[in-house]
Amino acid sequence: MASGLARCDHCRSIFDLFSARASHMVSAKLDAKKRVRGHQPMPKRYTVEETPSALTISWRWLSWNIVPALSMLGLSIWSFLDTFYWPVIGSQNAESDGLNPLFLLGPFALAMIIYQLVNRTRIRVTPGVLSIRQVPFPWFGNKTIPARSVKQLYCKEHEFRSRHGVQYSYALEVVLSGGRRRVLFRGFPRFEQVLYLEQQIESYLDIDDREVDGETLTPSAR
Repeated sequence: MASGLARCDHCRSIFDLFSARASHMVSAKLDAKKRVRGHQPMPKRYTVEETPSALTISWRWLSWNIVPALSMLGLSIWSFLDTFYWPVIGSQNAESDGLNPLFLLGPFALAMIIYQLVNRTRIRVTPGVLSIRQVPFPWFGNKTIPARSVKQLYCKEHEFRSRHGVQYSYALEVVLSGGRRRVLFRGFPRFEQVLYLEQQIESYLDIDDREVDGETLTPSAR
């Protein structure tokens, strides 16, 4: 018994008690990390469609970020009028001073406005693949990950400073096979938006919710 070995009197088999105890401790440690959190209601801007073959969550880009684009478009229009229109109607002999550089903001601002009004981010989860797409117009941030490699999803808070003081944004990140981590999507203004995605994707893929080192459990700002 001192060696950690024991023999069964019935079947005469030998057991390593230390190994069995260690295995039980590891299992208990993992079980302790499992958690059951309250259901997060669906944020207003999300659209959800779930079928046996796929879970799709999408949201429109439209936000207050469109205001700077509208301002740039206004400056571009003013620049165009200042360069080509007002000199002509003011005097037939008036000459333009050349193209105002602000006019060049117009095409960029117009494109940003169209993207804000039309584009959506779409997360699609199937038993085989987790994908993120910007539709209908292509943009950065498209990703495709094998569903079987997804071990856990979690929220990560990021702090940044602006003229309004300290502010926070939230990212949806994933732990993959082998412990690798990857950012799925960043820039969410609210913690609840990420928590909802985490819960829905883990539920669809039948992943037990576990705490991840470094994840944000409680947001700094409400």
